[in-house]
Amino acid sequence: MPVIAVVVAESHEIVRVGIRAVLAQSRVCRLVGEAGDVAGLLSVLRGAGPHVVVLDAVLLRRRGVALVDQVLAACRRACPRIVITAAAGDEELVLDAVRAGAAGSVSKEVSPRVLVEEIVQVAGGKLRLPQWAVRRLVDAHRRGLLPVGKPAAALTRLTRREAEVVRLVAAGRSNADIARVFVVSESTVKTHLHRAMRKLDVSSRSEMVIFAYRNGIAWPSGARD
Repeated sequence: MPVIAVVVAESHEIVRVGIRAVLAQSRVCRLVGEAGDVAGLLSVLRGAGPHVVVLDAVLLRRRGVALVDQVLAACRRACPRIVITAAAGDEELVLDAVRAGAAGSVSKEVSPRVLVEEIVQVAGGKLRLPQWAVRRLVDAHRRGLLPVGKPAAALTRLTRREAEVVRLVAAGRSNADIARVFVVSESTVKTHLHRAMRKLDVSSRSEMVIFAYRNGIAWPSGARD
């Protein structure tokens, strides 16, 4: 596996030092820059080419969600992935950042192993959010508060039934619920679900929900057509 270049932007020095130590012990991640404020981050990004930017929610709050665009524009490597490190109370900020293009969020309370795993997953193109964020997305979908995305090319790889299953999963329906809707067995629903996950290159139900909202496979109520 290629080494993942990481830039860390963390307002609290003790946390930044901790993340630096975690990455120093990792065989798959390499720290290529760090900063304690927005100006320092943008300066670092102009000279570094990170695959992943670990961004403190505190810095995001200070500058606003527009910081996501600034980070992406400042990187000389195309399409770096942004992971927001968040604490309690950062929920709405995280969701706004994901809608703006961040690849996900991780709690500041996770273990070093989980932090590295999340960075690896995000670097590999995955969208990563904690369960509370997925629940918020589902709730926003039900209330018609999510913007309507343009259907992704990935949708064309799904059969009609697989696409319907994805939309129902994104709406928070269980396998048993979906089986009742289509009058089939739960095992048949699981088969459609696993095939859809493989075609969309997602590895969990949560990732499928995020993918659906970010790529126009799921629509807010009444927004389609």
